[in-house]
Amino acid sequence: MNHRRFAISAITFVISFANALVFYSYPFLLGALKISNGIAGIVVGVASCLTMVCRLASGVYMDKVGGRYVMTIITAAYVIFFAILSSPFVQLVMLGRLLIGVSLGILSTVLMYHTIASAESHQQKGQHLALYTFFSMLPTCLAPSLSLEIIYYTGVKPIVWLATMLSLMGLALALFLEYTSPEVGGQRSNTHFSLRALLMTVCRPQLCLALVSLGFLYTISGVTVSFLPGLLASANQSYASRYLLIYAIAMLLPRLLLKDHMPAGHSFPTCAFLIAALCAFVGCACTYVMLSSPFVLIGAFLSGSALGFIYPAIAAYVVCQSEDHVRGSMTAVTACSADGGVILANLTLGVSAMVFSGKSILLLPVFFTACAVMLLIIAAFFARNISMPAFVVE
Repeated sequence: MNHRRFAISAITFVISFANALVFYSYPFLLGALKISNGIAGIVVGVASCLTMVCRLASGVYMDKVGGRYVMTIITAAYVIFFAILSSPFVQLVMLGRLLIGVSLGILSTVLMYHTIASAESHQQKGQHLALYTFFSMLPTCLAPSLSLEIIYYTGVKPIVWLATMLSLMGLALALFLEYTSPEVGGQRSNTHFSLRALLMTVCRPQLCLALVSLGFLYTISGVTVSFLPGLLASANQSYASRYLLIYAIAMLLPRLLLKDHMPAGHSFPTCAFLIAALCAFVGCACTYVMLSSPFVLIGAFLSGSALGFIYPAIAAYVVCQSEDHVRGSMTAVTACSADGGVILANLTLGVSAMVFSGKSILLLPVFFTACAVMLLIIAAFFARNISMPAFVVE
């Protein structure tokens, strides 16, 4: 692993760790200031929307302008915003969380842009994207238990200090990376960036259908984080923690083990995408049918494995299909598709939970994953490549 690839992985890990620590402890932080969980939820929801908007805006900026030290500037702002969370004034604590959402959207897109720029071939782009998603997901397995332990023994303030120190490490690594690396982004291809070119790329049938399918599949993530723990606890308390652990591990392993098997050409990888979507469908069905049985853990493994592969695989396919002048924007669109699935799950299941009782709301992710399977079959028809093997390896 060269120094550039190592620096990108290290920045991704420490920044994601800092964000995850604050994400899981933020309700406790506002609680210490006598603010209700409802207000915390609104602030986090608005911050998530700002993250999505800023992903797209920063993708367009990197394609159109680019430049050196963009990551360093945003990471420096990240440090300041984390430090704001230690303020005794509730308005500043809320503002800091919103600004973290803004900077996270920009920084994640810039990091993905550097990840792609550090690769010399489509095969390497797939490998690097898989590693990027692995190191960005790993903190979500470590942060919840660590933040709860810190809160239990010392209170919530040390978490903010730890997150600030981690973001300072990210700043030092970003400065090193951009000082030793060439400038990335900007209009360096024969065709300049334009919104029309971006829309034409998004509207290609197989790309559009793959991205919408990704959103449908990522409703699993929204369900697992927001609704499933309570349902599992009410059905059988002993399965809740094991389900989440298996789900998290299953999401991580494909990104590491299959990094050399990401789509690397212009052909639509029908079998790879369909296998992942079918695993998601069967996993959701197992979770619904076997909620109070030990076999519900099969659903955790299948659902987690499907999401662990499908995001980097579709991201790699999108990158391979996109021209240089819209590549950064398309990586942002891919990330927004996954975010949109999480938001769709929270909104749809939130409304459904007020109408339907019990585990019946878990039929919605079954429906969404079935829709993803159908869309991928349609995408294969448009791609005229139904007999494509599971993986493309150079």
